[in-house]
Amino acid sequence: MEVDNKSNMKKHSHSENGTITYDNGDVYEGEFESNKPHGVGKMMYKDGRVQEGIWKDGKIDYDGELKLHGRGEMIYPSGSMYEGEWKESKRHGKGIYKYFASA
Repeated sequence: MEVDNKSNMKKHSHSENGTITYDNGDVYEGEFESNKPHGVGKMMYKDGRVQEGIWKDGKIDYDGELKLHGRGEMIYPSGSMYEGEWKESKRHGKGIYKYFASA
């Protein structure tokens, strides 16, 4: 395993962001913990496949659609924004929606 010289990865046990190029040509970009893919990241395989998702201890843990739940904000392509409560990726409960008016 070869660590990309452009990354900020160091041999620490805490989380880092960076890029790693494996000996077989596969490339991982994303979060690391203990020098293994851990957190949100993307693996680009030498054969052209791409796998994005949440990684745990060097293996893909979740590659499905992420669901928003709880409190957070979403900025839409139009520039409008919703900040408030979510349930199963839908606005739910109290929140504020700010419309972006284009000129």
